[in-house]
Amino acid sequence: MATFQQAQKKALNLTPEKINQNLFQKIREIEAFLLDLNVKQIEEGLNTRNNALENRNKRFTGVYTQATEEIAASAEPSPKAEKKAGEIYNFFWEGDFIEGLTLDLEKETLDIYSTGTGTDDKKAFFDGYDFLFGLSDQDLKKAIDERLRPSMQTFFKSNF
Repeated sequence: MATFQQAQKKALNLTPEKINQNLFQKIREIEAFLLDLNVKQIEEGLNTRNNALENRNKRFTGVYTQATEEIAASAEPSPKAEKKAGEIYNFFWEGDFIEGLTLDLEKETLDIYSTGTGTDDKKAFFDGYDFLFGLSDQDLKKAIDERLRPSMQTFFKSNF
């Protein structure tokens, strides 16, 4: 067991910068987990506020039509996920959107976005969604409870 003086010295060396540096490192280590949580929300048809995904651009209904199902069935190459009339959009035709999900971490900001939102109609489609990128409070709590808190507890134990 450390003496009071040893613990005090360790505590004085534990600066906000060291804590931030470790936290940012841990976030980088769980980047894939965070992006997977965002993908699962989207697959469930939910935005980051746990509301149904809804496109402000009413040109896009949010569910596949019979025409889309037929186009997808004969498309070459075929979509990476099935398109069934009446089912909510799964955002996974060629895969660019989901595969392009990226997490940027700068200063004190974490930003999730996709490099696969395209141009023209495809861009208009994605621009019509609010709260598409990021985590719901429930998923953020899951990330903290399952991944960040345990690693931060280990960090603090090893620094005290």
